[in-house]
Amino acid sequence: MTKKFKNEKQRKAVMAQLNKGNFGGLKVQKKYAKPFNPMPKNTDELPLETATYVPKTNVRQQEISTHSFKKRIKETEDKLSELMGGFTQVTGKGGYYLSEDKVVIKEPVAKVTSFAEQDAFFEKRKELLKWIKEKQVEWGQDSIGFEFEGDMYYFDQRTKKQKEQMKKEREKKN
Repeated sequence: MTKKFKNEKQRKAVMAQLNKGNFGGLKVQKKYAKPFNPMPKNTDELPLETATYVPKTNVRQQEISTHSFKKRIKETEDKLSELMGGFTQVTGKGGYYLSEDKVVIKEPVAKVTSFAEQDAFFEKRKELLKWIKEKQVEWGQDSIGFEFEGDMYYFDQRTKKQKEQMKKEREKKN
């Protein structure tokens, strides 16, 4: 994650240390902190990456229509554009291992990615989280995936008691 600097002098000092290959006693594997040295003039940096995973299933884990899926994707694209300034969307297949049933569940999914400046993200993150949680309920999802800076988070709306009940039901089947 990008560090917010108090002033330009502090930013230059940190960048100088990073460009030398170390910072705070930690060795930086990259030779430079930026992809190009020097950076081209008039280059904008959007250092924070987020992605929201849009499922093509309903509450019963059944696939929804292509029209409904496209509508979910558009809603997500519009919201990320409104909050972060833009998006990139890729449609593919996602999967997860259900250990209780010893089976891999595969389903169509869209990954809607957005890049933002640090201040913009932190200013809008509560609104983004609220929107994701609302869509989770509206779309009938037990959990929904959200990626921040390469780390995946699942927002699960089931209570601990509900999860334990589901586990007991699975055990009865076996």
